[in-house]
Amino acid sequence: FFSSRRRHTRYWRDWSSDVCSSDLLNSMGRSLISQRWYIGLVFFIATAACTSIATGYFVLIALFKLLSFAIGTTAIFSGIAVLRARRSDITEWCVSYATAVMFMSILSMALGVGYNYKSFGLENTSELFNGPFYHPNTTGPLLALIAIYLVCVYLFAPHAHRWLAATTGIVLVGVLVKTQSRTGLGSFLAGCVVIAACYFFVVRRGAKRVRVNFRSLGFLARATCAAIIAISAVAYLGGGFTKNVVSFINKTTQGEEIDVNQTLSSRRAQVEQIYDNFKQSPWVGIGFEVGLGEHFAKNATIFSAPIEKCFLPVAVLEEVGLIGAFAFVVFLATFFL
Repeated sequence: FFSSRRRHTRYWRDWSSDVCSSDLLNSMGRSLISQRWYIGLVFFIATAACTSIATGYFVLIALFKLLSFAIGTTAIFSGIAVLRARRSDITEWCVSYATAVMFMSILSMALGVGYNYKSFGLENTSELFNGPFYHPNTTGPLLALIAIYLVCVYLFAPHAHRWLAATTGIVLVGVLVKTQSRTGLGSFLAGCVVIAACYFFVVRRGAKRVRVNFRSLGFLARATCAAIIAISAVAYLGGGFTKNVVSFINKTTQGEEIDVNQTLSSRRAQVEQIYDNFKQSPWVGIGFEVGLGEHFAKNATIFSAPIEKCFLPVAVLEEVGLIGAFAFVVFLATFFL
């Protein structure tokens, strides 16, 4: 149904046989090792393993988590290498995944099982929608990434039924607002700004033109309509547009203005605690993906040891210290520069 005008994607059996071929796997391995950013990733993983062993604190759990991280990131980068080598178009699969997430979110909302998140730090979490996932701040950023991708599909993909991507994206943005994830919504809005900038300054004026589905005037008309609908929907929720925006930012229905202390209250205490942990062991940290809290110490096993750190910069410092943070910066530098 959501197929290209020019050709259909290859059958799964043919594609999987190509992926599993020894020539492709060998070239994929050479492709990864030859990339400096992958070498930077391996350097960070090795450094994090050494710092975790040096701490002597839940070493086995830290190494298992690091192994899981290494396998996951390598699988992602390997998948990218395969897609580049085979020039495969997986737009249909990605849109199908987005549609499945949409239906699962709606179903969890209808069945009343999408509000079952329980926080150890927040007293009232009954209004936080986590949907088919464990945490609202997992659901929110994930939906933001999916929605941004669907916007790109609608604007650039050569598919006949792009309206399906647009419809799914609109619904998922509504679900994203229900999660009250400020990180997720902020990421989505920032992504839309980047897409608009690329549309006018990169795609339209670049030396290598990229296919677009709409002219500039059509793009502006659709963007304006989307903004009007979004503002009207927020205002329709009750209390007016400004009050609803302030309530979303403050995560409370009280107050008419943005309260910085209230806005940061759900993160400040945890960030301060993480920073205090870092100061106790500044060079090697406390161990990869482990925590010093009583709840973690009592419940952590090699099968399940969940932990939430909320803010990446201080989390890296706490877990792998200055030595590991340097290795992480090296990886980021090799990846983005």
